[in-house]
Amino acid sequence: AYYDTTNTNLKYIYWTGSGWTILPVDYSDATTGLYPSLKLDSTDKPHIAYYNQSFQRLIYASWNGASFTLSAAEYTNKAGLFPSLALDSADRPHIAYFSDSNDSLRYSWNDGLAWHIETVDQSSSTGFYPSLALDSEDLPHIAYYNMTQTSLRYAHGTGSGWLFGII
Repeated sequence: AYYDTTNTNLKYIYWTGSGWTILPVDYSDATTGLYPSLKLDSTDKPHIAYYNQSFQRLIYASWNGASFTLSAAEYTNKAGLFPSLALDSADRPHIAYFSDSNDSLRYSWNDGLAWHIETVDQSSSTGFYPSLALDSEDLPHIAYYNMTQTSLRYAHGTGSGWLFGII
């Protein structure tokens, strides 16, 4: 998955065994597809989280076998920068990202019916460049950067809250 700077949109490229195929993912407006994070599910279908700069939102795209289906994973303006996508054991998306609207680390996941959104850490300009992984129980682990304190941080979801650490 990549941001096409010439056309200012998101594309997905894959190897067919004999050549490269490029598919448009999101070409709906002037500037979309920034900071793509790509994962393949258990059937090797692509899932992509990315930032739509024109609408200032986090977008999630998944391949349905014929085309990409798009949904807004976060509706707050200026939320969705630097997304990090992970898929759980049921191939459902989980995304960690920076929200520029309140300088915080946010976490969004889909349970198969709806998106759920949490502010994980909002301590003074934090949440930059998150890296998300899910453990064997599908619980999130996020490493991220706090700009004000110039520190690497860690958050672990417990299912009922978050545990934090400074690395």
